[in-house]
Amino acid sequence: MSDFSHIKVRKARAEHGCVDCHGVIHKGERYAVYSGACEGNMYAEKVCSHCAKLRKQGVTFCICDIPQSVGVLTDAPTEAQKERRGTEVKS
Repeated sequence: MSDFSHIKVRKARAEHGCVDCHGVIHKGERYAVYSGACEGNMYAEKVCSHCAKLRKQGVTFCICDIPQSVGVLTDAPTEAQKERRGTEVKS
């Protein structure tokens, strides 16, 4: 079975959750949908525009927020939450 992936940018018609930073994707905001198959398993993930930019730079997170790329700080999801909200996130 061959693996494949697809990325589509959409405009939210309802609120969604970002799988990377766990922030809210608000109605009217742009977000990315990553979908495809990996090792025979289908997946579809909604990612806020900020985290989509990080993914383009090679920064990715698995579902449990463990960095998958070399040199990524382990608190990157928390930093993404801070930037999206414009406030401090309590640890």
